[in-house]
Amino acid sequence: MPAGVAAWGESTDAQVHPVIYVQATQTSLDDETAVRQLLVSVPHPPSVRTLLAKKFFGRRWQQAESCDYWLASDGEKVVGLRIRGVTSAQAFAIRLRYDELAALLPELALSRDLLCRLVKGVTGDCQCSAEPELLESAFPERAST
Repeated sequence: MPAGVAAWGESTDAQVHPVIYVQATQTSLDDETAVRQLLVSVPHPPSVRTLLAKKFFGRRWQQAESCDYWLASDGEKVVGLRIRGVTSAQAFAIRLRYDELAALLPELALSRDLLCRLVKGVTGDCQCSAEPELLESAFPERAST
């Protein structure tokens, strides 16, 4: 191949940057089959199922996958989110921003859109259609990051 041209899956740059994206699954706790499928897709222990009947929030970092798993329940529905392609430092920064925002807004609901906004605020990139208005209003000093 000519210089500067890459075959499929190869990069012409010395560094390959992973694609960062957020996946989300949400279901009612009444749908046992859907809950079971959601829980199989996240690396949380089986005992977490009983905790979902109440308000629950948990996160788990998987270094081998470069993936941060988030799981939340309001007692009626459960949402599982997965951030792929971030470093552990980026995952920590995303978590910190979420925790700061949750402290300011106690009724904050975890959603794919919110997480995409946080990921984009930290990394500058995310495969989602999130605009940073919420972050700009909550963290005006960080609006340019």
